Amino acid sequence: MGIIKPTKKQIKSIQILDNFFTEEEYDKLLQLSKTLPYEPAANKESHFSMRCYFESTENKFNWINKKIKNTFLKGDNTTYYFLCYIFDQRHNKTQIKPHRDDSDWNFICYLSGQSLIYNGTGFWSKQINENKDNCELNTYVGFQKNRAIFFNGRDTVHGDLQALGESSIRITLSIFLYSDKKDCKQKEPLDWSIF
Repeated sequence: MGIIKPTKKQIKSIQILDNFFTEEEYDKLLQLSKTLPYEPAANKESHFSMRCYFESTENKFNWINKKIKNTFLKGDNTTYYFLCYIFDQRHNKTQIKPHRDDSDWNFICYLSGQSLIYNGTGFWSKQINENKDNCELNTYVGFQKNRAIFFNGRDTVHGDLQALGESSIRITLSIFLYSDKKDCKQKEPLDWSIF
């Protein structure tokens, strides 16, 4: 198998930043992530993680929204709706699940887990079809606490890499941005008083 290069569209749409949150912000998010009421999440294929969804209407999210916009979307005057926020806990040891989301942008920040390459996220160079046999994994982003990944969720095929090798349970904060309003599963609002 030869070297597979990412497409120009992918290169422009995948950004990685270590130490995204300040130490204090990160510690508070990590503390919160360990106390949440996670529930099983599944799609038509199978159960894939434990998740806690939370509402985007909380004013206390503004600091995260602003930080994402100022870091990754500087100069982009599009109005984005930060509609879906998820704390995700997973250890997918059985099968990789490359996919695209319906969001314009995805933000993932690694909160808890072992710093291993297969605990991270992979990106594929080709579009996926129903059988997922046209995917070529070309980019590995290893797990590192407080590492943020920002990419075009609609156009970029991605997924966790845990089924490919040594990994551990990981907790991430995922935020999905849309250029038009969409519905997101919403549960009870969280207590953000720790911020």
